[in-house]
Amino acid sequence: MLTYVCHKLLMKRSRLDFWILAIVSFITITSFSFTDTFAKTTQTLELAKAQITSALNLTHSFHQTSQPFELTQSLKATEPAVAPILKATEPVEVPIDEISSAANWQYASFPVENFVSYTSPFGYRNSATGGANREFHSGLDIAGPNGSYLRNWWVGEVVDLSDNTACGTMLVIQSGNWQHVYCHMQGRVEGSGSQRYFVDRGANIAIGLGQTIPTGVRIGRIGMTGRTTGPHLHWGLKYAGNYVDPADVLREMHKQQMASG
Repeated sequence: MLTYVCHKLLMKRSRLDFWILAIVSFITITSFSFTDTFAKTTQTLELAKAQITSALNLTHSFHQTSQPFELTQSLKATEPAVAPILKATEPVEVPIDEISSAANWQYASFPVENFVSYTSPFGYRNSATGGANREFHSGLDIAGPNGSYLRNWWVGEVVDLSDNTACGTMLVIQSGNWQHVYCHMQGRVEGSGSQRYFVDRGANIAIGLGQTIPTGVRIGRIGMTGRTTGPHLHWGLKYAGNYVDPADVLREMHKQQMASG
């Protein structure tokens, strides 16, 4: 039918008929092209759907069978070996009354500006990130607004820096027999070996390994690096290598500073 119409139009050779022929031809060619493209697109979508379904089935199968079985077997196999190790390495806590009489904290500095609250005490607790596992919390968590400044508790030397553990960006300062740890800070550690530096460019702070830090100097800011559920400072204390409850030290500090006027 289309061939017959085209033949008639060509015989008349009028300008109007020529344009009608051109339009009809264009529509015909376009419809064939669209049909072919649509068919190819449909085929591609069906192939993609089949691949996605296959991947989902594989993932579902893995989570429902292999992973729980292997995880359960692993835990059962290691439980007897882990228990005595934990018992043997249980942290040793030094009572504050054994060392408070020899310590003079009249000029020591509280470590957090813009203090909000104490969020987790020193000692054993349930896992902070969920689950029923018990863990030893080796410091005191002190909450404050993200970005609040931290101050050095007591004059001392920087003996360690790191940013690749659950403690996040961390600074350790040695003051005589005392060691104080600051965790979850903003910033990062740069350099290597003995040439390492803690850098917080937003606060314009840079502290090097081996550097002596005076009491009360700003040493960083509260952040959320490492394993943490909110902005806070994890503040840890050791005396002669043994853990001390920071809350006991803060109470003793307050008592001495109030007594001195």
